Amino acid sequence: SQFADHIYGHTPGNTIAVKSRLIESSGSALNGRATREQVELDVQGHKITVLIYRPNNVVGPVPAFLALNFRGNHTISQEPEVFLPQSWVPVDEEHGVLSNQATDANRGQRSRRYPLEMIVDRGYALVAAYYGDIYPDHRAGRANSIHTLFADEVGSAQWGAIGAWAWGMSRMLDFIEQDQWIDASRVVAVGHSRLGKASLWAAAQDQRFAAAISNNSGAVGAALSRRQFGETVKLITAMFPHWFTAAFKNYAEKEAALPVDQHQLVALL
Repeated sequence: SQFADHIYGHTPGNTIAVKSRLIESSGSALNGRATREQVELDVQGHKITVLIYRPNNVVGPVPAFLALNFRGNHTISQEPEVFLPQSWVPVDEEHGVLSNQATDANRGQRSRRYPLEMIVDRGYALVAAYYGDIYPDHRAGRANSIHTLFADEVGSAQWGAIGAWAWGMSRMLDFIEQDQWIDASRVVAVGHSRLGKASLWAAAQDQRFAAAISNNSGAVGAALSRRQFGETVKLITAMFPHWFTAAFKNYAEKEAALPVDQHQLVALL
């Protein structure tokens, strides 16, 4: 598509085998409200840990929110059983993360953003993973990302981190299709900011997603590039070049030359 050619890069079409392994579960999570599962997705040696909460008060498959998170699964839940990520994490001195290795210091730090009790009480599941398990979010992250599993595409349309995160969301949905407790036809791709961009790109490419909820996705999310206001193509490609295909930076201050804009991405959902 033109979005792949000029903005996000081309997601590889070849199928990569993904194995899954249940590594922890509890039927009495959230004070008995939910069943918690932690599943390791093994993508040819590359590990993505998926955290699932589903309600205990509902019979049959439930709809789900599928979301990537910024700091690790342990930050979205207060429960001590939730594993720390083993992949690179950003330094966060304010919350006690002093190196690029996850610690218990920020356990539950982002739980306010994930109202787990409300979600399960309303009859939904949450399926979550740390985005750094898929592509560590820094300029040299590619070397430890799922990109290494694919042959590099030659030229300027090589995919970036947003494409990788979207790809990872689709692999999580693959797993959900094998889960008898979650209705894979009613899964919503959810994301905030850069992960809001990823949720839109995931749902635009993967028609299995029932909907996308993109919060504050900004430039190259749901905001028009041609408005040239706030978060512009020039600003975002200078700060985060690894998110996009190399060609995208050529449209800095030349947004009118872009053959597509973001309202068309939303229309693809």
